[in-house]
Amino acid sequence: MRSGVFRRYYKVKVVSKTDVLGDYKFAICYENCEGLKGYVTEKIFDCMLSGCISIYWGAENVLNYISSKCFIDRRNFKDEQSLYDFFKSINAITFNTYQEKIAAFIDSQSAKKFYIEIMLKKSHL
Repeated sequence: MRSGVFRRYYKVKVVSKTDVLGDYKFAICYENCEGLKGYVTEKIFDCMLSGCISIYWGAENVLNYISSKCFIDRRNFKDEQSLYDFFKSINAITFNTYQEKIAAFIDSQSAKKFYIEIMLKKSHL
C-alpha cells in the first residue's frame, strides 16, 4: 500500500478504477473464467496502467499476448501459501523491474492490439 493505510472502498462509489488500483502495489486479477484461450480482458491492463502488479489467473495462453515479466502468474504457485511466500520475497529491485517491464510493454506494438480504438473497430466487423 503506497499510503501506508488500508483504504476502504467497500460500498463506496468509485469514480476511477485506476485511482483505486494506484493505491496498491499488487492486485488480484482473476478473469471471470479461467483457462479460456484468448480471454484477456481489461482487468490486467487496468492494473498495469495504474502502476500495480497483477496476480493474474485467466487465459491459458496469456503469454501469447503479455510477457510473463509484466505480471505474477497465479498458475505458477501450488497454493495461496506459496504465493504469499513469493510476495514476502519481493524486494524493491524486483518490484521496480516489474514496473519497468510493464512500462515497456504498454509502449510496445504488442500492447497496441488492445487499445480501445482497435477494439472498437474490431467490434464493428
